[in-house]
Amino acid sequence: MSDYDIIYMQEVNELLLATYSISVLDTGLSCAEWQLRFGDRPANEAVEFYAEEYGLTELE
Repeated sequence: MSDYDIIYMQEVNELLLATYSISVLDTGLSCAEWQLRFGDRPANEAVEFYAEEYGLTELE
């Protein structure tokens, strides 16, 4: 995993935790799987796309 990949996944994890109170581990996807499915998008767009796909509700 490159430094960019590590930083990207940290950002994804932080966004998931802050917005939906779940971590990347909670998604059931490994970091490699996440990047294969969503890695072509910026972290914030990837998290939004995942949330829409799986019907997540934002924290208030």
